[in-house]
Amino acid sequence: MKDEKARRNESIFARDQNLKKVYDYINSNRTIFRRPVHGPIVCEIETQDTKISNYLDEHVADNVFRQFVVECKEDQQLLYRDLLAAAEG
Repeated sequence: MKDEKARRNESIFARDQNLKKVYDYINSNRTIFRRPVHGPIVCEIETQDTKISNYLDEHVADNVFRQFVVECKEDQQLLYRDLLAAAEG
């Protein structure tokens, strides 16, 4: 199960290197966040039914799938601050 998720994530990250950088940053810095950071959403969703997968692909914007979910405002501010600093630097 874990290997399947890792293969799927590799496939997703191969198409979007920036998404991989953010994912790696979050994983490397988990201790600075107050609560868990989830995502990207595309890596969290698992469906067994191709109809459901197709429905999601057709009705959910691509940028939504690339979002991360935080559980508190402080983590949101920290994440955006650090990512903006990285993008500027």
